[in-house]
Amino acid sequence: MDLIPFSPKTFAKNPHIQTLLGEFTKVEVPIKPRHRKVLTLSDGDQIAYNVYAGTSDYVVTVGHGLTGSNRAQYIRSISSELNQRGHTVVAYNHRNCGDGFGLSRRTYHSGRSEDLGELIYSLKKEFPDKKQIAIGYSMSGNALLKLLGDPRHKENSSIALPEFAIAINAPINIGKTSSLLNRGVNRIYQYNFIRALNIYAGRLHSRGLLEKKYQFSNWLTSMEKFDIDFTGPESGYGTAQNYYDSCSAMNYLQHINTKTVIITAEDDPFVDSKDYEQAQSNPQIQLLMQKHGGHMGYIAEKKLPHGSHRWLDYAILKIIEKTTDQKHTYDHSSDAKTSNSPALQDIRC
Repeated sequence: MDLIPFSPKTFAKNPHIQTLLGEFTKVEVPIKPRHRKVLTLSDGDQIAYNVYAGTSDYVVTVGHGLTGSNRAQYIRSISSELNQRGHTVVAYNHRNCGDGFGLSRRTYHSGRSEDLGELIYSLKKEFPDKKQIAIGYSMSGNALLKLLGDPRHKENSSIALPEFAIAINAPINIGKTSSLLNRGVNRIYQYNFIRALNIYAGRLHSRGLLEKKYQFSNWLTSMEKFDIDFTGPESGYGTAQNYYDSCSAMNYLQHINTKTVIITAEDDPFVDSKDYEQAQSNPQIQLLMQKHGGHMGYIAEKKLPHGSHRWLDYAILKIIEKTTDQKHTYDHSSDAKTSNSPALQDIRC
C-alpha cells in the first residue's frame, strides 16, 4: 500500500511518550451536527450512537476503547475527517458508555462483538444502497476482529459483517494485555483504567444495574484481578480465563474472510505485537506494523498530507481512499489546527 510510514521526532520514539502524545495532541476539526440514535439489541439492552450524514456510497462505523466513548477526541477527529470526505459516519458507544449510560443491564467488555454485528445489521437496513466499513480502536478493534472471525456469529441472523474493516492497536490477547498492564510504567495506565472502571461500576450499582457493589483499590488492583472479580462473572463467563479464551480475537484471525487492515506498533506498551504473527498467514488480512507509535499514539515528526501530525488519521483516510477508489484533494489551509491539551485524559485501551 502506498502509505507514508510513521516517523516520530527523535525525542518521541519512546512508546510511552507516543501513547501520551496521542492524548495530549489535539486536532480541532469542524464536525457537522450529529443525529443521536438508540439501537435495541436482541437481548433487550440498548446502545447509543451518533450519525453524521454523508453523500458517498459508504457508511463508516467507528468504535472507541476501554473507558472511552464516542466523545473521545480520536473518535471526533477521524469522524470529522471522514465526514468531510462525504462518508456517512456512525460513532457508537458500547453498553452503558457515553450518553448511552443507563440503557443496558449488562456491562460492556472487549468481546461484545455481537453488539457491533447487530449495529451493522441495522445500518444495512437503514442504508441499503451503501457499503459498510468498520473501524475499531483498541478494545473495539478486538471486538471487530472477533466479529469477523468468530464462526458462532454466522448462525445469528441478526448479525451482519462489514464489507471492509480496520482494527487499530487491538489487544487480541486480552489475558496478556491484562498481565502487561501490571508491569513497570504500565501501572500508570492500569491506574487510569481501574479508576475509571471503579466509577463505572459504582454508577451501575447506584442505578440498580448491578446487584453487587464493587470497590477496587485504584493503585493496588491489577487488571487481572478486576477481570477475575468483575469482568468474568458480570459478563457471564464465570472466570477471567474463560473470558480471555472466548473473547481474545487472536483465536479467530484465521477464520476472517473479510478484507481487513490491522494497524499496530512493535513498541505498543501493553499489546504484544508478536501475537499478530498468525495474521500474516491469512490473505484477507493486511498487517501494517509500525516500528514506533506506542498505543494509539502515532504523532508524526512532520505534518502529513491531510493537514495534521496525526498519522493514524492520515493512514485511515488513505486506506479508505484506496478501498473506495475515492480521490481527495487535501487543503492545507483548512480549519485543522494542532494544539495541546492542558491535562492528561484517560488512556484508553
